[in-house]
Amino acid sequence: MENNSNSFFTFIAGAAVGAAVCYFLHTDKKDELINKVKYHADRLKNKIKEGKQQVEEAIDQNLS
Repeated sequence: MENNSNSFFTFIAGAAVGAAVCYFLHTDKKDELINKVKYHADRLKNKIKEGKQQVEEAIDQNLS
C-alpha cells in the first residue's frame, strides 16, 4: 500500500513540475528562464569536470 502511495505522490509531483515548466515556457520570460537553466547547467558541468580532475589527481598521487 505504501508503494502505491509513493507512486501517486511521485506522479503528482511530476505533473506539477511539468505544469510549471509549461507555464514558464509560455510566458514572456521564456528566454530568461532558458538562459538561466543553460547558465546553471554549464556551471554544474564545469564543477563535475573539476571534481573528476581532482579525483584523478588524487588517484595518481596514491598510486605513485
